[in-house]
Amino acid sequence: MRRGGSKLLVLLLVLTAVGIAIATRVIARGHDVQEMSAELKSVLAECRGKYQDARSAADSARVDAWVPRPPSGGHSGDPSCGNYRRRSMLGRG
Repeated sequence: MRRGGSKLLVLLLVLTAVGIAIATRVIARGHDVQEMSAELKSVLAECRGKYQDARSAADSARVDAWVPRPPSGGHSGDPSCGNYRRRSMLGRG
């Protein structure tokens, strides 16, 4: 192989490796977004159910303070149902 041919081969190998790395990252990010979307739907459904069961203002206040647990567990700082209600996120579903 000529000198120019080996440079071209190395360039193609590097570009292929970069393309594979980028594709892997894009696919993984899409999966993460789907996972977060599913968790949010689950949490919003839980909050909606709690609000539907509330019979008084005191019950609603308890639900406002309640922090739902997503299927993957939970993290400190996760929002309570009241935060979702104030952002009008519970009406959609």
